[in-house]
Amino acid sequence: MQNSKAIVMSLPQQPEILKAFGAMAIRHSYLDYHLRMMIKSLTGVSKEDALLATKYQGSSELRERIKKLAKKRFGDGEVLVKIQALMQRAEELTEKRNDYMHSLWAEKLEEGTAIPVLVNENGNCTPTPSAEDLNRLSSQLDSLANEIWQERLHGFIFEALQNTNPA
Repeated sequence: MQNSKAIVMSLPQQPEILKAFGAMAIRHSYLDYHLRMMIKSLTGVSKEDALLATKYQGSSELRERIKKLAKKRFGDGEVLVKIQALMQRAEELTEKRNDYMHSLWAEKLEEGTAIPVLVNENGNCTPTPSAEDLNRLSSQLDSLANEIWQERLHGFIFEALQNTNPA
């Protein structure tokens, strides 16, 4: 018998994976929301204006805008470095989320066996994440979104904002 290999798109059949995937997607939107609110705080505009001004901006654009606004507002120093570190962590989590979100969920068929895989834009296959992997990423997204919120409203960002004028 010939060794045939085929890739077919396939929705995960485990409810726990679908549930964890949905939670991850929702929690990433929380992170983006807090990035948009960071722009609100750095510029001094209203919540409504910040949301309108950033309506179609993706995560990468939001992070870059925050870094530019923070540098303009705080200069090169501790506050900027801490904000850059938060943005780097956000980028790393978003990249991981994008790996899961934008790859094809599929099955690789090998000699009658279906192996769940993710197929990236280059056609490379990797194992699909487990529910635990997705839940871990979801938790990290939630934790970072909450950290940004806390720092913006009560922490080092709040304190720095109190000592400077809007950009």
